[in-house]
Amino acid sequence: MDEKKLKIAYHETGHAIVAILLDKAVASVSLKERPALHGADPYLGSMTLEPLDHSATITVDEAARRMMIALGGYSSEIVMLGVAGIGGDDLKLAINWAEVMLQS
Repeated sequence: MDEKKLKIAYHETGHAIVAILLDKAVASVSLKERPALHGADPYLGSMTLEPLDHSATITVDEAARRMMIALGGYSSEIVMLGVAGIGGDDLKLAINWAEVMLQS
């Protein structure tokens, strides 16, 4: 199997596993191949949760859960491959949830 594809599969599965452990409903996990333009990564991975109830207030606990889910992909890479990459917006997302926690 392509190492890059396997890494992304581990990453996205890591998000899903952490979400399930935190009692969140996972809507989908996907890994798609696309044409690689100008040396870009040919694979696109994603993990989608069921939507939040936007009428509910985000608690500190919910923000912490979302931060853990955001970091689940990196954690999975470290466990399965011994090292994590730097790609994607997961770290920015985790920081955003940390800011939500600080504002609560």
